[in-house]
Amino acid sequence: MARMGQAGRAGTSATGQSTAETAGHAAAGGVMVAVEIVKKGKEKLQEIAEKNTHDRQSLVDGSNPQLGCFGVVACVLFIPCLLMFIIIFGKGSSGTGSNKNLSAEVLAYMPLIQEICQKYDIPEYAHIVAAIMMQESGGRTEAVNGDVMQAAESQGWPAGTPIEPVLSIDYGVQHFKNCLVLAGMPPPGDIAGISLSLQGYNFGTGYITWALENYGGYTKENAIEFSNIWAAKMGWSSYGDVSYVDHVLRYYEPGGDYGAVGDVGLISDGLIAYPMPGYTWTTYDGHSGIDISGIANGKPIMAAASGKVSYAKNGWQSSDGISGINSYGNVVYIDHEGTPYQTRYAHMSYCIVSAGEYVRQGQIIGYVGSSGNSSGPHLHFEIVVNGSRWHADGRNYAEHAFPQYRGS
Repeated sequence: MARMGQAGRAGTSATGQSTAETAGHAAAGGVMVAVEIVKKGKEKLQEIAEKNTHDRQSLVDGSNPQLGCFGVVACVLFIPCLLMFIIIFGKGSSGTGSNKNLSAEVLAYMPLIQEICQKYDIPEYAHIVAAIMMQESGGRTEAVNGDVMQAAESQGWPAGTPIEPVLSIDYGVQHFKNCLVLAGMPPPGDIAGISLSLQGYNFGTGYITWALENYGGYTKENAIEFSNIWAAKMGWSSYGDVSYVDHVLRYYEPGGDYGAVGDVGLISDGLIAYPMPGYTWTTYDGHSGIDISGIANGKPIMAAASGKVSYAKNGWQSSDGISGINSYGNVVYIDHEGTPYQTRYAHMSYCIVSAGEYVRQGQIIGYVGSSGNSSGPHLHFEIVVNGSRWHADGRNYAEHAFPQYRGS
C-alpha cells in the first residue's frame, strides 16, 4: 500500500498465492481456533479505540515482544474450517460481490475484515478488502510480518516493520475508504470506479485526482503513464504496480447473483433474453448489432442466455481483436451450445468471465464501458445465427429479436 498522499511505493505487491487446495489436513479443533481469531481481533479493536495513540516506537525497535504476527499459528490450525468459512463468507449479499481463490488464512480473517469495514461505514466493500489483503499478503500472514495490508509505510514506519494484522487491516481499510471517497464512492459492482480506487490504493491517492483531472478515470494506459512519471521524478526504475487492478480483481467476483433479464427474443426459440432491461436500443443500415444506450459507465451486463464463453477480451488496445472486430474493445462471446446461436457483448469497461467458462442466463459477465470504437458508454449487442449476424432481409438478427425495446 502507498502512503496516503501523492506517493506510492516502488516495486510490486506480493503475487504469491496460497489457495484452498491446502485444506483438510489439520486438527479437529480448527473451528474453535477460528472463533478465537475473530474474538481476539475484536478485542484488539476495542483496545485501539480506547487508546489515543499506539506506541509506534515499540513496533520499530522491537522492544515490545507482545506485538507482531498475531494469529499466524492460529490461521494454520484454522485450515480444517475452510469450507465452513467459504459457505458463510465466500458469497456476499445481493450487490456486494464475492471472493474467489482466497487462501485459508485470508478466509480466517473475513469476520474481522467485515467488522472493521463496518467500523468505517463501508461494510459492502468487505469482499474487495479481502481481495486487496490476498494480493498484498500473498495469502500468508507470516510472510509479510503480519502487515497483511502493507500498511507500515503509510504509517511512517520502515517497510517490513512487524505489525499486528488487526492494525494492518484497520489502517488499510481507512486508506481504501479514502480512495473510494476521492473516486466518488463507486458501488461494489462499478468496476470502472473500483479500479480507480484500487490503483489509488497502490499508487497513493494523488493518482486518483490526477486520473480524474486528465482522463476522467482509470485506464491501464494512464496507470502506466503515472508510474513512469513518478519513477522518473524519484529516480527509481519503477513505481508501484501498474497491473495492480488486474492482480486484485482475480480474487473478487462482482455481483455474483443472477439478475433479471428482459423478454425473450422473437427469433431464438425462447432462448435469448434482452440483456439490459429498462434501456432501449438503436441501430442503422449495415450495423451488425444493436446499440443499447443511455446507460451509466459501469452498469452490470447480464448474459442473455446460458452457455459457454468462447471469447473474452480485457485490456483492449487498437491492434487487438479477432476476425476483424478490433473495434469492439473489451468483448465477450457466448456460445449457446446445442443451438445455432451465439451472443456478443462489446465495448465493455471490464469483463469478469473467461473463455471456457460456463455462465447462466442473468449472470453478470461484465460492465458497460466505451472501449474500442465507441463515442460513449453503451452496449453493442449481437445475435449470431449459424455464423451469420444478418437476417435474410439484410437487417441484423438482434434488431429482429427485440422490436419491443427499440428506441426512437
